[in-house]
Amino acid sequence: MVKHKIMVATAPTVTLVPVSELTLCPVLSERHLLNNTEQSITFSSCNFELAMDIRANIPSVQHVFCPDYCSTTVDREQIYQVQRDPITNPLDHIAAQNIRKLSLVDLVSEPIIIELYGCCSLLTFKKDTIDAVTYPLKEKNGFKGYMKDVIDRLGDIPPISLSKHYFNLGQADVDIENINPRIPHSICLTNHNYSNLLITWERDTDKIFNVTPSELLVHAYQSALFELTFNPDIKCNLYGRKIICSVFLENKKLSTFPFVTSATMIGHSFPVTSNGWIPQYEIPQTVIMPPCVPPYPVYTTFLIKRFGHLPLMFQFVSPSTSYFLVKPMIGVIYQDYQIIVVEMTPKPQNEQIYIERWTVYFNGNMKDEHYIDFKGYAEYANIVFSNNNTLNFSQVMSGCQQFLELAMRNITRHKIKYQFYQLPPEFNMQCLDGEIDANDTLNQECAFFPTTPDIDYDFKIQCIIIVVKNGITVGSKSCAVLRVRGSSKIGSLKAIPNELHFGELEYNDTKTLHFDLINSSSVNIYYKLICVHRNWPFENIEEDVKLHPVSETIFSGSYKRIMVSINPRTAVYYEFAIQYLIRINFRSDILIDKQDPVQICNVCCMCILPTMKVQNICAFAYNQHCSIHISKHFLWEKLQVNRLNEVLENILPGETRTININLFPMLINKGTMLVEWIMINLSSFPIKLASKRIKTCSCKPVVKTVRYLPQHTEANTESKDCVHTDLCVMYIKSEILQSKEETVIGMKIHYALIGKTTICWELNIGHDRHIMLNVIIDCLTESESQNNFLSTTLVNWIFNITNNDLPYSVDISNIYKMNESYHCQIFSCLTQHGTIKRRTAVPLLLKFEPRMFGVYKITVPITMGDKTEELTLEGESTSDFRLVNISRTIPSHCACKIPLFPAQDISEILYVDVFPRKGILHPEAVQSFRIKISTKGHPCRIDIYLPCVFFNASKRREYQRSIIKHAILNEELEKQFTITEKGTYMTKSWIEILDPPDQYYKTLSLRCSVYPVEDECMNIDLLKELKASPSNIIYFDDNKNYTVLSEKELCITCYGILSTVKDLRN
Repeated sequence: MVKHKIMVATAPTVTLVPVSELTLCPVLSERHLLNNTEQSITFSSCNFELAMDIRANIPSVQHVFCPDYCSTTVDREQIYQVQRDPITNPLDHIAAQNIRKLSLVDLVSEPIIIELYGCCSLLTFKKDTIDAVTYPLKEKNGFKGYMKDVIDRLGDIPPISLSKHYFNLGQADVDIENINPRIPHSICLTNHNYSNLLITWERDTDKIFNVTPSELLVHAYQSALFELTFNPDIKCNLYGRKIICSVFLENKKLSTFPFVTSATMIGHSFPVTSNGWIPQYEIPQTVIMPPCVPPYPVYTTFLIKRFGHLPLMFQFVSPSTSYFLVKPMIGVIYQDYQIIVVEMTPKPQNEQIYIERWTVYFNGNMKDEHYIDFKGYAEYANIVFSNNNTLNFSQVMSGCQQFLELAMRNITRHKIKYQFYQLPPEFNMQCLDGEIDANDTLNQECAFFPTTPDIDYDFKIQCIIIVVKNGITVGSKSCAVLRVRGSSKIGSLKAIPNELHFGELEYNDTKTLHFDLINSSSVNIYYKLICVHRNWPFENIEEDVKLHPVSETIFSGSYKRIMVSINPRTAVYYEFAIQYLIRINFRSDILIDKQDPVQICNVCCMCILPTMKVQNICAFAYNQHCSIHISKHFLWEKLQVNRLNEVLENILPGETRTININLFPMLINKGTMLVEWIMINLSSFPIKLASKRIKTCSCKPVVKTVRYLPQHTEANTESKDCVHTDLCVMYIKSEILQSKEETVIGMKIHYALIGKTTICWELNIGHDRHIMLNVIIDCLTESESQNNFLSTTLVNWIFNITNNDLPYSVDISNIYKMNESYHCQIFSCLTQHGTIKRRTAVPLLLKFEPRMFGVYKITVPITMGDKTEELTLEGESTSDFRLVNISRTIPSHCACKIPLFPAQDISEILYVDVFPRKGILHPEAVQSFRIKISTKGHPCRIDIYLPCVFFNASKRREYQRSIIKHAILNEELEKQFTITEKGTYMTKSWIEILDPPDQYYKTLSLRCSVYPVEDECMNIDLLKELKASPSNIIYFDDNKNYTVLSEKELCITCYGILSTVKDLRN
């Protein structure tokens, strides 16, 4: 890293842009006005061995010092101080204008030119008020700016030009008496400016080299001659000097920044018969130029190293015809080395080699010759592509991608920038533009993706290339052509076999079958398998069905074995199809746009969730004081057999159902009641049975003392110490129930504890299905009586139409408030929370048990998942035995593709007529229906479900038209056929029959209560009758000590009368 900064004593320090040690830096040019102040310039280098030549042959510029602490790891600073000389440039000398140029030449970077402008005057000048000799040169810095005074070819014309810049004045004797005249040398200066110019030559303070005249006015577009003289003052010495020529505008010397040029002169004062001292030097024999682009020049540098303490004079001599230039051509080396800049300007031809041998003379001795060879090579930008500039893609399906690696080789010595233009939409490259180093190869991936099938593609792609140096393009652009070929074909897959039958599978059991997926086409196929439902989507094939491999590449003429594994977890008939889709390439799962899946295989199986059924029941007493006379029908209802069979049929894995068995009350005794359920396995798979008692009482283990041991708790005696242990004992005859076999599940019941006792037993029927049997034993004393009240239990279904299992809960806070206000249980909910499986429904059991006549209405919030709806419970306790009315909002989007309720035959009870029964419902229209219900005279309570079928009428008309068109075309093509080399083919219809439109169902539920006409008069409101009593107190005798009842006591009286009425009715 080389830093350049300007340090000014009276102004802030200015830091120039750092330059890289490995690359040629941009040329920097700084102008500084010395306005009666002292200024210094500091050059810093981090490398102590870095060769640097500072051209500072200026009397007012002095090398101050190089710090001793500099090393190879710290900055090395060379400080030059620019100051006014009070003797040569006094302040009272108004015409004193100085301009000096410092040229910093570095081996690893381009030259840096610093122009110093100074003014010694009593007046103060500003930069804005000073003119300058205009110079339209575009390159003032870098190698071009450094070499501009030695270039002879046409270019930007400077204000002036010299006929020659380097002069070897040869040998001259020291003539003290000046009696021998010397032959002077001449130099011609031409004014190329439109105005007159004042030419001023620098005066040599040592008077060794002189230019005469030192100041001359040259008119516009005129030339003038100047004489050069060489007068050495010491014998046997070497001399060298650069004389600065300053150019001012006429009559504006004090207010003009001059244009600067120079002439370099060398000479020696050795005798004619002497060859001078022996030069001690080191110079390379061969200098190789950097890569060159015709016809732009290139530059390089090399060192002439000096050894010893004597100065070294050198002079380069070029061939008669040369494409190389060096600077400086001549000079004297006083330091350890001299940096030489070489320029090569090639011809505008490609692939040209330039080799020249130059001669170097040292110390003015023409007999001491040294030869140096300059070599260079010029070529244009050029790259080649692999496979003879052709990219051949293999056949690929339309819409898919094919990849190939393209090798781009830079066969030149340049760094090349490339860019591809006008790529077709079917072709893409990884890098459309970039750079390639010299003699390097760039590999990148290209993609070919045709969009039209059965087409051969052949297109040419242009690649524009140009040479890049230091981030700047050099030379003209050229074009390389890449030819791309490819073709698109149609491919398909076939499965053998095309049907897989798994038969019957037990729930959560796994079975695997396979089929072969064959690719008989000429292209590779990147497939992805999917499963779709063939019927109503009851099963979860996304989780229960696994395909391996689900996505892969099948090469042309090969096959893949696809494994199909089914682990059914839904007790339904699995019927689905396996289809494949085409991926865009073998790396990605992205599918081709706008493609229809192709069906290749049908799969079916039946998932069996083993279950059993209560086939028969029996009950008998043992060691009872009295016989038990109960019917099987009564026992069937008390044991909730219908409810149990329903639970056994519908319970799903992971569920727990509860059944409350309210046994008939009996008096306390020491006998045993035996109740048995005869169970049968209706499925084709075995069922594992297990039972476990669930402790619900608060009995604690008894603490006993064994001998002298401390007190401890015996957990094993818990069951014996609990008084509820022997009240109800369940036993199972066979724990594994095979298919179509029967077993017995029994209970031993003891009425030994007075009161109502609930014993809970858990029945496990396998696959994580649990049934909680709450057996309520009502043991009465002889003095207790039983009060039965009218209660109605309602079933309201909660439907889960989503694809996820959702929990639900019922907020009974409103029910609790109502029951508390009436001092009795009016409403109750038996299923307050649970989980609803996806696409199923669970019943919400509600209980209505009024204690007085009247209308009861309450709102119950029900939450399922993250949604909450309100269920309104409304019940009326009247003498007409009508049902409780329940209303809730049914979502408008709740439509199913199958009817949710089975067909009903109620022709003997009711007749329902709907008008109109069919029609067309237009968009955004409302249709009204009339429903007429006729009874047949049978008192009853019944729920009626009226399913309504909906379908798209427009699609149905298109479906019917396709059937007609297909039939007409088949009649026309019935007798047509085609004869080919392979045989005779019947012409098939190209019109396909469309799929029939899907049908959707919505069900209208009607709840009807039919009561006889003779019971109409029984519909009375007891509360109204009580309120119809006289408002005033009626005294039946003179005693006025009657107690007036409050409203609360009136409600209690109403409750008692209502209970009496109910008992009479029952």
